[in-house]
Amino acid sequence: MDTHVSGGGGLDVVGVVVEDGEIRSDPSLWSKESKIILSSCHSLYPSSSSSNAPKKKKKKRNKQDEPSGDNLEVAIWRSLRFKIPSPDDVVLSSTVSISILKRFPFSSNDRRMSNIILYQSKKRGDVVKVVTKGAPEAVIPLLSAGSPSEHLSTVSENLMKEGFRVLCLASKLIHQSQEEMKLESVERGEVENDLTFEGFVLLSSPVNEEVCEMIQTLKEGSHHLIMLTGDALPTALSVASRCGICEIGEVGMVGSQLEGFLFILILNEKSLIFILDYLMRRLEKSVIEK
Repeated sequence: MDTHVSGGGGLDVVGVVVEDGEIRSDPSLWSKESKIILSSCHSLYPSSSSSNAPKKKKKKRNKQDEPSGDNLEVAIWRSLRFKIPSPDDVVLSSTVSISILKRFPFSSNDRRMSNIILYQSKKRGDVVKVVTKGAPEAVIPLLSAGSPSEHLSTVSENLMKEGFRVLCLASKLIHQSQEEMKLESVERGEVENDLTFEGFVLLSSPVNEEVCEMIQTLKEGSHHLIMLTGDALPTALSVASRCGICEIGEVGMVGSQLEGFLFILILNEKSLIFILDYLMRRLEKSVIEK
């Protein structure tokens, strides 16, 4: 059954994809490891109603029970509904819990985040793991030798061309105890390597019809339209073509191609000339001021 899980900020969790490219929309069909990563590789904070403060009366589950944090991570939480008693603790079931031992937070340069976790199971004991979530182009190079990296890159790019926002999931087991690791001195480069691919999580944000109508009105008024987004270029081009900003095959530029810009530009030929002219005027002004 194709069931999209609606999340925060207009984001929907579409499902998880593994190597075969099939979208598994039902969370019960997601692998155990992908659920562990999604439940422990985040920066969510518990809601006030799920804190350790004594409760006067049991209430029905409502929006106030949701954790606070990034809309994308709240959307993922809605698909799994794991418990977050504290920022560094997660409860998956009566027999399984997770403690986040160290965080390597998301940054615009790294385009990924990783956590070192203690996975605690009453049946299988405790193990230390590294869990990673991020842009496919940032995570796939960190996979172990022998991983089908080229195939995975193709799968992720095809998914982005369909307009999905794609995150790559990976993990590995640490063959050391929590005490042996000396966590305070561990650098992310020491643990973000030889990872095992565990899936792609797909999210989508439906294009608002009113936005499409407004874009068409602006185009008819001879305005230059530019789309700024933090999404990957294939995703951005797909969304831009669907809402009428550009046609399939038009030009897209990433922020690294324009010094000082940390977003993606969807441009047609006229808009590109407009932006270059703007940058030149900024440069001239900067030289004069100096």
